[in-house]
Amino acid sequence: MLISRYEMFKAVYFHKTVRSAEVMLLHSMRLANDQLNLTDTELANYITLTDDTTLEKIISLKANNKGAVKLAEDYKNRRLLKCVYEKFLNRSDSLFRKMDMRTLQYLASQIEERANVEQESVFVDASRASSMPLTPTKEEISSILLVDKEGAYETPISEIPLIDSVTGLLDTLRVYTTPRNRDAVERSVENVLGEDHVHVKRRMKKG
Repeated sequence: MLISRYEMFKAVYFHKTVRSAEVMLLHSMRLANDQLNLTDTELANYITLTDDTTLEKIISLKANNKGAVKLAEDYKNRRLLKCVYEKFLNRSDSLFRKMDMRTLQYLASQIEERANVEQESVFVDASRASSMPLTPTKEEISSILLVDKEGAYETPISEIPLIDSVTGLLDTLRVYTTPRNRDAVERSVENVLGEDHVHVKRRMKKG
């Protein structure tokens, strides 16, 4: 069950296409927030924010907010952003502790500048979840109850290598852009992040 949960986050919940749609909607809402006050926490406002009504509100802005409208329309018509970079991070990775909003926005601006593309056309996304279920106190479980014919034994996860290997946070870093800018942004990502992404590019181009 624990291994399946880990794999489901990687292959389904945080799949690059699923996250592409989420990134488009979230950034569209962020760009339109000043005009539509979408972050108003009043209950009456919150319960009206269904997918359909939110999209229609953003699309109704038309020429007043072209960036938000374009993302919303593309989201609605399933013209999704393309993923040009993907990396699953671990505790030893230098980016592991630096995935706050400011850092992600800085990376996006650096990639846009080097790719010589328009602003708000590169989106750096970080997905984060606990790879193990949380207890009611919001801490990861630290042991598992193993049962055999002779009884039940509470065993620390650290003594089960397969389970211990997936503990901690499941972090995924991705870079998305429009199909038109795909090649330029792909080259820029290599320069900004300073890694060899040949294997990444081959995998992404299949998508």
